[in-house]
Amino acid sequence: MEMLEHGVSIFRIFGEEYYSQMDYREDFLKYMQYEKRCSPLTVLAYRNDRGLWDRYVEEHTDLSDNTQATARVVRRFIMSLLAGGMKERSVNRKIASVRSYYK
Repeated sequence: MEMLEHGVSIFRIFGEEYYSQMDYREDFLKYMQYEKRCSPLTVLAYRNDRGLWDRYVEEHTDLSDNTQATARVVRRFIMSLLAGGMKERSVNRKIASVRSYYK
């Protein structure tokens, strides 16, 4: 197995190449809880926000992983949240959650 950028690994099975994005989500949530000392409710909110982002990218794009998302995908995600009736303050928190994961 060979590591590529952004936590993507490549492995070869019988000469075929397969790509897999490693899931650092749980490590990130542990970091938020223990290193950043976020409350359990904040960690839960981050988990939910990131899950919403993951589902959006999976259902509305043909990207193989979220690290390939462009500014246009993020804008469409924001617009879908606003169109669904979510308040701007909640949308901003979701974007902050996603952004902090990618730092």
